[in-house]
Amino acid sequence: MADLAVLRTAKQALDEGLLNPEDYDFIKKAFLRAQQIKAGLDAGFIKEEDFVQARDSFLHSLDFALVGGSSQPVYTQSVPGSPKAAAAPAMPPPAPVAARAAPAAPQRNPTPSRDAAPAAPAPVAAPAAAAPAAAAVPRISAAAPGAGTVPIPTDLPTSARGARSSSVASNKTSMSGISVNDQCVAIFNHIKTKSAYKWVTFKVNDAGNEVVVDQLGAADSSYDQFINILPENNCRYGVYDYAYLNADTNQTVNKLVFVHWASDTATTKNKMMYASTKDFLKSYLDGLGAELQATDTKELAESEMRERVHQAITRK
Repeated sequence: MADLAVLRTAKQALDEGLLNPEDYDFIKKAFLRAQQIKAGLDAGFIKEEDFVQARDSFLHSLDFALVGGSSQPVYTQSVPGSPKAAAAPAMPPPAPVAARAAPAAPQRNPTPSRDAAPAAPAPVAAPAAAAPAAAAVPRISAAAPGAGTVPIPTDLPTSARGARSSSVASNKTSMSGISVNDQCVAIFNHIKTKSAYKWVTFKVNDAGNEVVVDQLGAADSSYDQFINILPENNCRYGVYDYAYLNADTNQTVNKLVFVHWASDTATTKNKMMYASTKDFLKSYLDGLGAELQATDTKELAESEMRERVHQAITRK
């Protein structure tokens, strides 16, 4: 089955040390559950509206963060029977309303009495020494946030689809019930044929049912600006038009590199959602030359992308 690629990807991540055995078992069980829901829809046992509700309920049940390095307990919600469910403590009840601090009422300056003696002026306090600034959380790169981006066009033709998409075009959604917005394909084809943009990032929308365009890079934007757009605590897809200089021939070859960014600090729900939709999205993007998967900033280094492109070129 084509959907088994999701499990193979998870198994590869386990072998490479990107997942621990507990997370892999959890993904495997969740995969089987998702397959059951999708099979029920395909067999006609589940109506379309019931499938959407079951899918959303299932994905919502996966919405918990991995616990690591925190001294405070992290309350999680998991699928019954999963390895996470047994260890998850019960969710504490919300604090009573009376215990919550009420906002302080604004204080008014009292009106001085006419007969009262004028108050002596208050002594001017010496200016306090400036407190040291809190250390800023380092970003993925030194580029300014949002630098190098351009507005996303809405007037590009959306009829063209990748040649490789014909085999899955009848499957309107991925195994997670997520579709691909036509604008994603249109902008990708524009990058491939016009070189009007340097890169594009895609995300799953807030409703969790469609891959949409997230950010678009200007033709002269840098690699640092591209990786700086990627969120520190979430997942993204991206396509980067990488210019590879062949040292032997002194010629530059451009390759479109597909980037799958799954931050170590992203929730398991998002990691699963993006992993199970990655191949479905790629099937619409005809002309990709290499792929880079990264979970931390070291794996996003430009040298890593260059190596992926080098491997793709020398393989041919």
